[in-house]
Amino acid sequence: MYLSSAERDRRFKELRQAMGKENVDALLVVGNGHATGSPLLAPGSFRYLSDFFVMTLYGILVFFKEDKPIMLLPGELQKIYADKYSWIDDVRVSSNYAETIVELLTIVTVINK
Repeated sequence: MYLSSAERDRRFKELRQAMGKENVDALLVVGNGHATGSPLLAPGSFRYLSDFFVMTLYGILVFFKEDKPIMLLPGELQKIYADKYSWIDDVRVSSNYAETIVELLTIVTVINK
C-alpha cells in the first residue's frame, strides 16, 4: 500500500455516502495501464479506490455500498502484486469479466435478500 488505511477509509466513506444518496448499490470501476493524462484513458478512479495501478490490459473494481470491494485482474502476476500492494482484500483473476461480474452481483443480491 502506498497510502494509509485512514485515507482508504475516508475515500470509501465519501463514496458510500454518495452512493446512498443516489440509491446505488454497486459501482463497476475500470482501470488500465494507460498513463496519458487523458480522462478517457486514465486509470484515476480505479487507482483512487484501490491504491493499485493496473500493469497491462484492464482491471475492474466492483465497489459495493455495503460490502467489501472485489478487484478483478487479467492475470496471476497482477494478482500477486495487488494482494501485496493494494487496499483490496479480495483480488481475483478473471478471463471473462462480464461473466464474473454477473456471478458476483447475483451472489451479493441473494445474500442481501
